[in-house]
Amino acid sequence: MKKIGSVLAFVSLFIIACSDPCSDIDCGANGTCIEGVCNCDEAYTGVNCETEIRAKYLGIFEGDFSACLGGLVPPDQIPDGLGTASATVTSDPDNIWHVIISTPFNTGMDNTISVNPESGSFNLPAITQTLELEQIPFPITITVTGNGEFLSEDQLRLNFTIIIPLVQSIECTIDMNKQ
Repeated sequence: MKKIGSVLAFVSLFIIACSDPCSDIDCGANGTCIEGVCNCDEAYTGVNCETEIRAKYLGIFEGDFSACLGGLVPPDQIPDGLGTASATVTSDPDNIWHVIISTPFNTGMDNTISVNPESGSFNLPAITQTLELEQIPFPITITVTGNGEFLSEDQLRLNFTIIIPLVQSIECTIDMNKQ
C-alpha cells in the first residue's frame, strides 16, 4: 500500500510539474504567453496585451490662446471662443504607433498631422489662410508654423509663429490640458 501511495504522489507531482503555465492565460491577438505571462507585441501593453500604448494620449486638449492674440487685438476685444485653442487627438488607422492631432485654432484653420506621441517633438506644417474678423475692418492673411510635443499623456505643448505680412510675427506657446 505504501508503494501505491508513493507512485500516486509521484504521478501527481509529474502531472502538476508538466502542466502548461499558459493554459489559462489569454493574451488575445496582441501578445504571446511565455511561462504564464503575456509578452505583448510592440505598441501594446496591459496584463493581457489589451491596450494600445498610444491610447493614453487620445482625447481633447484645450489651452489659452488669448495671450497669442494680445499683440493683434486688445484682450477685451478678442471674439468669444477665439481665446481657447483646442486639439483633438485620435488614433491613426494607418500606423499603430501614431495619433492624429487636429488643431483648428478656433479660426477655421485646420492643421491635421500624424505623429508618434512617444518620440518627442514634432513639426506643425505651415498653413496659410485669409481670415475675416468683425473686429478688423479688412481681411488678413496669416500663416501659422511651428512644432509641438506631448509633455505627458495629459498635456500637449504647441510652439508656433503667427506671421501676418506687413504687420508682425507673433511667437506663441500654448500648454494644452486633456479635458
